[in-house]
Amino acid sequence: MTEEKRSARVIIGVPMARTVLEPSFWSFIALAQQGYAFVSRPYDRIDVTRNRFAQHLLDTPEFSHLLMLDMDHLHPADIVERLARHWLRDPEKLVIAGLNFRRNEPYDALVWIQSPDGTLYNVTEWPDGLLRCNYVGTGAMLIHRSVFERIPVPWFVNDYSHAAETDAWPGEDIGFCRKCGEAGIDIWCDTTPTSPHLGFTEVDQAS
Repeated sequence: MTEEKRSARVIIGVPMARTVLEPSFWSFIALAQQGYAFVSRPYDRIDVTRNRFAQHLLDTPEFSHLLMLDMDHLHPADIVERLARHWLRDPEKLVIAGLNFRRNEPYDALVWIQSPDGTLYNVTEWPDGLLRCNYVGTGAMLIHRSVFERIPVPWFVNDYSHAAETDAWPGEDIGFCRKCGEAGIDIWCDTTPTSPHLGFTEVDQAS
């Protein structure tokens, strides 16, 4: 199927938070004004929410992709097109995320590559375009429905099985990427769009 005949039918899932920052709110309004559909889910634990989004996609056959956009980011108005274009060009690219950064110090890129010996390296340099990686944050991630058909439920898991010896507490994004790797599904990061991470600023007499 050619790019012209293929279409990405995207539904957006936004994990709800107890508070919504103004820049984030308006970025979602800009997407809604373009006519994109959204999954309606109440505030819940983040791993549960992401799994509910995935199940909603499978239960709604008119959509081909789930785009998860986190509430604490400022998303570009063209984020859907910028991520979906890669699948339109190559339908084997099933998981594509934007390049985002940690909200707190050291403000590193939320992208990791695993060496043959199993060591994880945080990416510090990247090309201008697609980068294949092993793990990437889910702040802005586009996923084709076939991924959820290939991976067993639950898709998003917090795997704390090695926490006692490593003091590592990987989130559901890491659990999802690990399951993709085990299923032979490549993870891609598009380094051209960024959804800036939002936070609060402390103001006192020293400010």
